[in-house]
Order: sequence, then structure tokens, then C-alpha cells
Amino acid sequence: MSVSQQKDPKELDPKTSFYEGLAPLLDKLRKIYKKSEVEEKICSILEAKKNPNTKFQNTYYLLSKYKVIEVGGINCLIKLEESENAITYVCPYEDLYDEIHQTHLKGGHGGA
Repeated sequence: MSVSQQKDPKELDPKTSFYEGLAPLLDKLRKIYKKSEVEEKICSILEAKKNPNTKFQNTYYLLSKYKVIEVGGINCLIKLEESENAITYVCPYEDLYDEIHQTHLKGGHGGA
């Protein structure tokens, strides 16, 4: 393959291309949850449920806004909504591409 026919490395890795395209929009988004933040919230909530007498103000806040559910053996953080039927999964920024990609494939859009 000649040099003029070689593909740009970004075209070969859609995950890298996704995050590079998302980077300029990060300042405009309301809240970006990093994986470490999500894991910290999960640990705090689980610890608060084990020890109901040792809660701090930030723990009460977390318990009022979030819930931890186990899906496939993995603890996931969800936001509590006013409607009991609504579940909003808190997806860490680092897992965003993989979550979108899996949902895309499950929807029958696997491509060639």
C-alpha cells in the first residue's frame, strides 16, 4: 500500500476518534462523571447503608440523589428521579464509548 493510500490512524480507532470529537464539547456539558468519582459515590453509599448511624451531610445528599443497583454482578450508580419509573444510569466518561457501542450493537446496528 502506498503512502497516499494509508488510512489516518484516527479512522482505524473509532474510540479515539469519538473521545477526540467529544473533547471540545466537555466545557459545555452539565456534568461529566469520571470513573473515580462514580466509584467513590458507590463506595460511600454502600458504606452508609452498612453503618446507618455514621452519616455525614454529604452522605445524606448522596443517598437522596443516587442509588446503587447491581447489574450482572457489577455495582452501578443511578440517579433518583421524581418519577419512580425513571432510571438514569450514571455512565463514567471513560466508559461512555463502550456503553454507546454496546447499545448500538444490541439494537441491530452491527454493521458489516
